[in-house]
Amino acid sequence: MSFLQTLSSHYRKDSPWKQKAWDILQTKGFPTGKWEGFRHVPLQSLYESRFSPLDRPNLPIKRKKNTCVFVNGEFRAEFSQIEGVVCLPLNKAMNSYGTLLQKSWSQLLMEETNPFHLLNYALHSTGLFLYIPPHIHSTIEWLFFFTKKSQIHSPKIEVYIGKGAHLTIRSKVQGRKGCWHNESVTFSLNDEAHLCLEERLSHSDESWGFHTKRVQVKRNAKFQYKAISKGAKVERHDIAVTLEEEGGEIDVKGLSLVSGNAKIYHYLCINHEKPHTCSKQHYKTVLQGCSLSNFEGKICVKRGAQKVKACQLNNNLLLSPTARVMSKPNLEIKADDVKVSHGATCAQIHDEEIFYLKSRGLNEQEAKHNLIKGFCLELFSDEVFDESF
Repeated sequence: MSFLQTLSSHYRKDSPWKQKAWDILQTKGFPTGKWEGFRHVPLQSLYESRFSPLDRPNLPIKRKKNTCVFVNGEFRAEFSQIEGVVCLPLNKAMNSYGTLLQKSWSQLLMEETNPFHLLNYALHSTGLFLYIPPHIHSTIEWLFFFTKKSQIHSPKIEVYIGKGAHLTIRSKVQGRKGCWHNESVTFSLNDEAHLCLEERLSHSDESWGFHTKRVQVKRNAKFQYKAISKGAKVERHDIAVTLEEEGGEIDVKGLSLVSGNAKIYHYLCINHEKPHTCSKQHYKTVLQGCSLSNFEGKICVKRGAQKVKACQLNNNLLLSPTARVMSKPNLEIKADDVKVSHGATCAQIHDEEIFYLKSRGLNEQEAKHNLIKGFCLELFSDEVFDESF
């Protein structure tokens, strides 16, 4: 029995969009080792596993004094009540914002290349719809939590940010045991909107974590993303950002501190469709034990997208002879007046560096800790590093 067949019993035909996603998934099938972006992911172990969907009931949105809380079996979102901010379960949002959602979903399903993202569309239960009105400033904290073994979690979130609005999201993922977290988050930034997404991930060494993000950036809008992670049995991030209009800007940063047998995969695609857009990617990984890191990033500059500025950098620090790194930064440029760069480095701590710090009064453990900290501080503060390492 194929992996798709084992999941078919969990599929419910309660939405035409789920039906469409399932039909496309059946046509595409699940990835093999020859698929771009999945070549080094040990998917066979996943396909041999058996998962059931989350059986916890969905709970409605609760409104307390000055606070709005959305809870279902897969995640919790909490933020201050601000006039005009719309927060609804996805199934209810279809009644009032169906045209908006249908347009977005129709385009995405036609273009989607990641079968696990399609699987999220087909299996998700009650997701979250969030709309930030123009010129509103808001901060949200959400928590993804999963504890039961052999369950598949399919949280789905749709976020629309109005013209000139500012939104900060602080997200935490906490996983235990052998769960499969197959998450989908879609952001749409209108003109001059600003989104700052800060993410901390703590998967267990027995769990699978697939994180898919799709971002659309309009004129003069800005998307900032910072993520810090410790890896998992397999943790894969699939981020695709489209700069649809002039003046769009993105800044994507990631820090991974992986050890043991943890594996982490980053697959990024930044599409510059219009002139005068800017993107920055910077990912760093510290590896110990028999851990593995794979980074594959792409900058695509469409024909006619002149005056684009883009840079991509992947730095890796190996603390063990058995740790492995694979890095594939690449460019696809169809315009001739651009400033685009990409690169990757892989290094170890040298004895001379340890000797120098020991000569200044540090013991060997303190010396190594400070060298690792110095490697990470370019992306994250002292406080974040000390909490995570």
